[in-house]
Amino acid sequence: MIDINTMKVLIADDMPGMCKSIRGIMKLLGYGRDFVFANNGAQAWRKLETEEVDLAIIDWNMPVMKGVDVLRNIRDDNGMWDMPVVMVTAEADPEIVAEVAETDIDAYLLKPLTVKSLGDRVARVIHHHNNPTPTVQLLRHARNFYNQGQLPEAIAAARKAVEIDPGGAKPIRQLGFYYLKNNSLDEAEKCFLAAIKLNKLDVFSFNQLGELYMQRQDFENAAKFLDEAMKISPRQLDRGIRLGTVLLQTGMRDKARQTFDKTISVSREQNETREAIVDICEKEGDIRYAANLLMEILQNTPGRPDLLVRLGLFLEELGDNQEAVKRLTLASDLDAKDPRIKMHLARNYLAMKRPMWAEKYLNQVLKADPENEEAREMLQQCL
Repeated sequence: MIDINTMKVLIADDMPGMCKSIRGIMKLLGYGRDFVFANNGAQAWRKLETEEVDLAIIDWNMPVMKGVDVLRNIRDDNGMWDMPVVMVTAEADPEIVAEVAETDIDAYLLKPLTVKSLGDRVARVIHHHNNPTPTVQLLRHARNFYNQGQLPEAIAAARKAVEIDPGGAKPIRQLGFYYLKNNSLDEAEKCFLAAIKLNKLDVFSFNQLGELYMQRQDFENAAKFLDEAMKISPRQLDRGIRLGTVLLQTGMRDKARQTFDKTISVSREQNETREAIVDICEKEGDIRYAANLLMEILQNTPGRPDLLVRLGLFLEELGDNQEAVKRLTLASDLDAKDPRIKMHLARNYLAMKRPMWAEKYLNQVLKADPENEEAREMLQQCL
């Protein structure tokens, strides 16, 4: 039980004035006795890990770590997964609402805050936490069993919750989740399909169906359900990358690129996301898109020889030898000792029928390594 008057509250917002404003409203209402503050998501998570907090009031858009990522950490943590959380945002974007709802938020509140709006939400959240319905009690039991590694008991508790509330999407999707963890794929599939019939915006169930079909190597259905999840909540980066990968594997290259583009556009660390996608595209054979992404990265962070080399090799593979030479030359200027760069420069110059330039780089390689047989063989092609 949480005592609303004496509870300890975390307030996380990147604007210190907003933290003070929220605390002022809470004090005016008589809600909470102790308050801790954080000005970014990572700081908020550290506070939660080190202090006993009863309620978290978290801003969605914070630096370092977004509020929704703090919420995911809370829900994934075995010790604090059922902590009441109020998410605050200045935006009424449906995509943001969907992203937060997917992570099982207790309340969602738009700025500017008023005494009434914040007070009503906090009172309702604490009341529901302290007075759970029989269904919620069973789902809590199921989660506790799951946390302890007791999957059969978790399944049994979730099944009882479904019997009590057959029209609710949450009990049956939780049952599906435990079946999936138990590798009971057929039963999990039935549950998730039932959940999306009850709630067509149940992004969690759409996503889990995508993952389930991935396990079955049914890439067509995996793409179908992951795509539906992305339509509802496109800000989940992992899902966007997963969907793009599946689309590549099923031969839908154009749609995969569109998915990756959307994923990059909502990423906070866009170059990091691009690099992750480059790895996938190289593995799945979409070298042209991978090369385009590397060009975008290098526009933002020029002077990385590793990326210049990688781009040069992609362009070489695509037969664009002139562009490959441009990138490899830049890489060689930055890292003059790397023989691999010189070998690829020579190879591209030979492909362009410019043996004198190829010979220049091959001689540099042989000067450093006279026993390099590959360089010697290539040098014969320059004669």
